[in-house]
Amino acid sequence: MTIKFNRWILGLAATLALLLFFVAGGVVGYMYAGDGGPNAGATASLPVDSGSGPSKEEVWKPFWETYELVHKEFYGRPVDEKKLMNAATQGMVSSLGDPYTSYLPPAEHARAQEELRGRFEGIGVYVDVKNKQFLIVAPIEDSPAAKAGLKSGDVITAVNGEKITGLDQQVVIGKIRGPKGTSVMLTIKRGNQPLFDVKVMRDEIRVAQVKYTLIQNDIAYIDVNIFGDQTTLELDNALRQAKQDGAKGVVLDLRDNGGGWVNAAREMLGRFLDGGVAMYEDPTREAGSEKALEVIKGDVSAYDLPMVVLVNKGSASASEIVAGALVARGRATLVGERTFGKGSEQLVHTLSGGSSAHITIAHWLTPDKVDIHGKGLKPKVIVQGGAEDVEGQGPQFNRAVQELRKLIK
Repeated sequence: MTIKFNRWILGLAATLALLLFFVAGGVVGYMYAGDGGPNAGATASLPVDSGSGPSKEEVWKPFWETYELVHKEFYGRPVDEKKLMNAATQGMVSSLGDPYTSYLPPAEHARAQEELRGRFEGIGVYVDVKNKQFLIVAPIEDSPAAKAGLKSGDVITAVNGEKITGLDQQVVIGKIRGPKGTSVMLTIKRGNQPLFDVKVMRDEIRVAQVKYTLIQNDIAYIDVNIFGDQTTLELDNALRQAKQDGAKGVVLDLRDNGGGWVNAAREMLGRFLDGGVAMYEDPTREAGSEKALEVIKGDVSAYDLPMVVLVNKGSASASEIVAGALVARGRATLVGERTFGKGSEQLVHTLSGGSSAHITIAHWLTPDKVDIHGKGLKPKVIVQGGAEDVEGQGPQFNRAVQELRKLIK
């Protein structure tokens, strides 16, 4: 059993995110539009003059004048061109006032893609940065980090003999990650013990996006940590096993699931709903502008199994699509805490150089046309979470099972 973490995964070749921090508070939070994946190859260009008001050249002139002055006069020359470009682009999109319209530099975009794919090359350890120290939250099961003996609570103080305390986390991640077959030496502080070195051989790491456990002999516990490339396949495998095990009900755990692909959410709904509306897409927020998006059915289904869905404040975006639709259509009972409240939808464009632009294109509504943006979903059964709430244990999980027992005939 592993805890669900919203932390950095160290050791990626190209890192969940989680785990990734797309938005404030560590919530993944992006919901990708289109055909389920990013729009590869999109490029940006200067807007065409509209014919009214000042020309685009006039509007942008102060920017280029400042750019030239920096190169001519700044005492810290030479300047880092990529750093200037990244900062300028991030400043441009942040001026729109939408936290979900954003620009990700190449390294951050690569980590996002790795998480959504569910596999990467590295050492396989979740870390958090506390007091400028790199704290190991947990090694991934069967990862090189776990096999090397790294433990939860260890602090990484140096990489290949170089001290890292106080360094930018991007720099540290770059030093630790690497391709399969290569090694990295980590200096570890563990409690009151003297510092010691651990050599870790990097390998391919696979992170399950869906985990299945049969509990109490007849309940399928399905824990989903992201709506990524492998989610639907792994969900189908879980449902097949649940049927073989004779499960009589499902506890679907979406706690700390920050979202992912829209189509993965629609496909999940297609396993529990026999057709119909999954969500409404609203590009203008004007009455009558909503567009219905249907569930996407597959070869595996569990239409008749009673359901309880577990959520908390870390359940966002695609998680809220699934939870909102199941509740609105009377298919499941919601247990836990009010969800994050991300009701907007982004289109992702991969840019030259490996960066990406995430542009908000619409808000979305539940099948009963409720806008949850900034408000979240309120569970029918509220159970506040605590440190003991980890996957298949704790008060939230126990209450979910109790509620499911009321539904099982």
